[in-house]
Amino acid sequence: LPITLGWGVTLSPLPRQASQELPGAADVGWTSTKGSLDEFHVQMLNSAALLGSRFGRGGDETHAQEVVLLRFGDKTQAALGIYHLMGVDVGVVSKGMYEDGPAGRGVAAICREVEEHGTAEDKECLNYILREEAGSNRKVWSNGRMDCDRDGNILECRRRNGGHRGMSFADFLEHRHVQDSKLSPGMVLALRLYTTSAYKSINTPLRSQDTGPHAPHRLPVTVALIAEGIKLL
Repeated sequence: LPITLGWGVTLSPLPRQASQELPGAADVGWTSTKGSLDEFHVQMLNSAALLGSRFGRGGDETHAQEVVLLRFGDKTQAALGIYHLMGVDVGVVSKGMYEDGPAGRGVAAICREVEEHGTAEDKECLNYILREEAGSNRKVWSNGRMDCDRDGNILECRRRNGGHRGMSFADFLEHRHVQDSKLSPGMVLALRLYTTSAYKSINTPLRSQDTGPHAPHRLPVTVALIAEGIKLL
């Protein structure tokens, strides 16, 4: 399974004996397109290899996935910030965050972006988050059912007031962590969406960028709200 983290350095697996050619990678068997690896990158490789060997569909080793490609962030690109990586002007995103006024803070823009540019799966996930109770979607995705454990039961932390029914979007907005962190509805929606299959439409354009000109990200408000929400949590 190809896996990328950030932008810039591309890493590929090597036979164990060949890994000695790359200083710092002897323990993990990886090579880089941009020279040697520092200790931080080696630790990330080891962690990714561990996750790839233990987690897959259903969370068991029957569907375990193999890590074969990692891309780490280029320092220059990272320093330029998320708006540069998305290829959009900050003013455009700021305007989108207030499409539905101060109360929504981006909900309308996320819905518009997904409706215009999202996949069928993105739209299904968005509808689930906004209009359905947590755990009510019966579809089995690549990592199981949304908001459920491996047995298909609604996670305790996704249940309304500790009962049997799943939380609604309004319930998530009232969650203590949301209130303490001062997350806007748009941030909550974006973060929830990022935990679904829609992550592919969010991550792939960012991970495929190089240092040259590139097409603007089609979900810029969604991405910006994820970035802002993570900073507040």
